[in-house]
Amino acid sequence: MDRLIATNSVPFASADTAPATGTPQYATTGNPATSTPPTVFPAYAWNMLQDEIYNVIIAAGLTPNRNAWNQLLTAIQSMLQGSTTNVGVDTGTANAYVVAFTPALTAPIPWVPFWIKVAHANTGASTLNATGTVEPLVGGAHLALQGGEMVANGNALIYWNPTLAAGAGSYVLLFCSGAPEQIAPASAPEHAAQMQQMIGVVGSVRNLKASLNAAGTSLTLTADEVGVKSALGGPAQMLANFNQTVSTTVSGIGGVVGTALAASGFAGVYAAWNPTTQTQGAFIVNANSLAPNVAVSPPAGWVSTGLISVWPLNASTQFIAAFQNARRIRFAAVYFLSSSSTPASPTSLALTAIPVNAKKVRGYFAFQSTTTTSSITCAISATNPFMDVISIQGIGQSGFPFEIDLQTAQTVYWQAANAAGTFGVNALITGYEI
Repeated sequence: MDRLIATNSVPFASADTAPATGTPQYATTGNPATSTPPTVFPAYAWNMLQDEIYNVIIAAGLTPNRNAWNQLLTAIQSMLQGSTTNVGVDTGTANAYVVAFTPALTAPIPWVPFWIKVAHANTGASTLNATGTVEPLVGGAHLALQGGEMVANGNALIYWNPTLAAGAGSYVLLFCSGAPEQIAPASAPEHAAQMQQMIGVVGSVRNLKASLNAAGTSLTLTADEVGVKSALGGPAQMLANFNQTVSTTVSGIGGVVGTALAASGFAGVYAAWNPTTQTQGAFIVNANSLAPNVAVSPPAGWVSTGLISVWPLNASTQFIAAFQNARRIRFAAVYFLSSSSTPASPTSLALTAIPVNAKKVRGYFAFQSTTTTSSITCAISATNPFMDVISIQGIGQSGFPFEIDLQTAQTVYWQAANAAGTFGVNALITGYEI
């Protein structure tokens, strides 16, 4: 393909031009039967067709060759392979990217990807102007960029999604060479996982703290990290820098969910994660019965949860004065046994001061005889018959602290023997672990 070489041809400056007025129509070979004459094909029309083809060949970087009759096809194939029309260079700033294409885009084209060479790394939420209008730039999970997803001199693959931002549309960053990618949370074994999903057991905590010096309606829990899940066996979401307050006087997230709390009962505290808003939260449930590790009916949107505390309540349905470290809760001593009997075989004791969720109990046994020379034996165990028995023998009086891994919820077993005099025993609980 090349421009015309012929007798009586003229240079561009002398070429015929299109008429200034007239109705665009189609050519005809004419029809003698109807006295319709054939169309006189003007020179400007030949010139127009010639340059429409010629300019495509030049734009593709080819050298016009009058002996080659496939240059238009070659030019189209070359431009498709080279994607020369959808590659641009960023001329904006960090977090505010600007790119101009040739030919210029006047409006975003849905679903058509393009590449840009990035000039600056982003440090947070970002925008892109590719048409003269600034639009939001989000990641592959359709969330705002956090920082580091665009790197200087990286090559970014982007497309326009008109359904995002409530139908207003957003540019979506699919990939940037040299940068981490934003992906949605994994929900099946073969899915790629987000960083916070890679490790973690539901309800696991790192440096969890909570403390109340006096009974109150609100409780604040902080932790370096908390593990939540949408279901047991599912991927974990690790919540960093957890700091949430719950109240017994409000409902929903930050308050009570489900069955009302019971006076002198227990409140299960759940950490929660909302993937849509990318926010942390917490709520409480009635935990007089066993509170599951993952909440059964969390508030709408809070799809990942983890049980991180079960706190005692007083008769006014307030959190009692206590403190929590990790999953261990301590409080002022509560008596659960005061007796003068000496059961010769393991006898059960109900521990109503601790919740069903308690896996371990801590406390103290103190016993004595009115005969100061009497030989006394006292023992406590989580099982009947005794297996993990804690036992001590004394003369006249004695005592011992205990820490027992519970086998049956809220239950331990004890027995005692006294050689002479009147026996007396008091036992108290100082805390438990969930």
